[in-house]
Amino acid sequence: MKIIKKPIPSYPGYYADVLGNIYSVRSGKEIVISQRIHKDYLHVTVRDTNSPVKIHKEPVHKLVLQAFRGYRPDNYVCRHLNGNCLDNRLVNLKWGTQKENMLDSIKHGTAAFLRHGENANGSKLKLKQVFQIRWLYKFGYKQKELATWFDISQKHVSDIVRGKTWKKTICVET
Repeated sequence: MKIIKKPIPSYPGYYADVLGNIYSVRSGKEIVISQRIHKDYLHVTVRDTNSPVKIHKEPVHKLVLQAFRGYRPDNYVCRHLNGNCLDNRLVNLKWGTQKENMLDSIKHGTAAFLRHGENANGSKLKLKQVFQIRWLYKFGYKQKELATWFDISQKHVSDIVRGKTWKKTICVET
């Protein structure tokens, strides 16, 4: 099976394929560029000899869409149609509005406001630790002690034991 590749307009000497791979032919040989996760998305490092900043870290989804669908229209973003931001196959990518992208994230359950507990952005604790905090507090440990042990503020411990935060967790009585 022949994999379709197209040049990336903004980076001469680089190609993208329909499976989400990025290639360099700058050395004369075709080389698949390794991809790294940065802020939840796969990125590659590319060189641009026409720019004062010669090395750029670019998201793979942007380069794939640019190669096959053209430059990003104004006020558009890249949509991952199946909700998997690591799936950069062309069939999963589409330029769209921010509103369409937000509706996608709600449909897929990946919207930040839908995440709770340990899946919430910036969560320091795991569910097991919340249960431990509640259990230890119930058996007489001070909030300040617990805060030190779990490397969180005393206010955070207070909110946990009073059920102000982590509301969706139920501590089973033993």
